[in-house]
Amino acid sequence: MASAARNGTASPAQEFERVVDALQAPLGRFVAQMIPDRALAEDVLQETFCVAWRQRARMPADAGDQRGWFYGVARNQALHALRKQRRGRRAVDALAAQPPPDRRPKAEPWAMRDFVAGVLGPQDRSLFLLRYVHEFSAPELADMTGLRPATIRKRLERSATALRAAIADPTLLQKGAPHGHAFTA
Repeated sequence: MASAARNGTASPAQEFERVVDALQAPLGRFVAQMIPDRALAEDVLQETFCVAWRQRARMPADAGDQRGWFYGVARNQALHALRKQRRGRRAVDALAAQPPPDRRPKAEPWAMRDFVAGVLGPQDRSLFLLRYVHEFSAPELADMTGLRPATIRKRLERSATALRAAIADPTLLQKGAPHGHAFTA
């Protein structure tokens, strides 16, 4: 390691650590936006880094691609955790039982997350958050998810329609729907 530092080149482990340091906070925010349960979100973030470490040979060399790769790992871990959690209890039912966003304290920092979670299922929620909060393009999301860009654009369009409907009529949130798909376009 000392010789790598003298040469100005980083070892693969050092490069991995550098990327993790740079992405830890934004990945943490993404996972927290995906998973309402803070303890579970922290576990998923930790598992994301463990899985990424085990798969580090697959990490792209290009710094621009590394960000998307890590977000893809985090997305997959979050979706896996949500599926696992849903088997034990219906997380969406618990969210639907919460008061609508307009009745929550305005200072609540996670009101948007709860609202989006109450309207969109995990798959669509992950696409929505990655596109509009974390600013990935449709082609980047396609690389990350294996979906076609046109499919992603259509799902985002349906998600936006569902969110607009929920904003227009918050009582729809109280009715809830199985698997977080409360609305159809």
